[in-house]
Amino acid sequence: MRLILLTVLALLPLIGFGQQLSSGTPFQNYRFIWNPAMTAPNEHWETGLSFRQEWLGFEGAPQTATIHGQYPFLRENMSLGGFFMYDDVGPIRFSTLAVTYAYKFEPRFIRGDQLSIGVMAMMNQFFVDGLDVKVKDEDDALLLVNESSQFKPNA
Repeated sequence: MRLILLTVLALLPLIGFGQQLSSGTPFQNYRFIWNPAMTAPNEHWETGLSFRQEWLGFEGAPQTATIHGQYPFLRENMSLGGFFMYDDVGPIRFSTLAVTYAYKFEPRFIRGDQLSIGVMAMMNQFFVDGLDVKVKDEDDALLLVNESSQFKPNA
C-alpha cells in the first residue's frame, strides 16, 4: 500500500493540470501591434479597446489601456490600422500612437493564401517621475531626481 501511495504521489505532477492556461495579454488579438503586415488580414473591419490592471488593490499597480482599429480596403489589396496604448507602471508611464499599413499579395499557391508586407509609424512618449522612485542608495549619481519626459518617433 505504501508503494502505491508513493508511486501516485511521484506521478501526480505529470498528470496535474494546474496553471496550464496563461493569464494572457490584451495584445493576443491585436497581432498588427507587433507585426504591421497583420493589419486587417481578413475581410472585415475591427475596432476595440481593452483595459488591464494587475495587482488590484495595490497603490501604483500596473495599468495598460489600448484602443485600436483596422480596416481592409479589399479592392486595393491593402489595409490600414492604428492604435493608442497607454501603459502606467508606477513612476514610469509610456504612451504610443501608431498608424499601420499593409499591402496584400495573393500568390495563389493554395486557395485563400495571402502574403502581406506592412509598415508602421509611431510616436512614443516616455515619462519618468524620479520623485516617485523608491531607492536604496539616495546618493547614486545616476538617480533621476525630477520628472523627465521624451517623445521618440519610430518607424
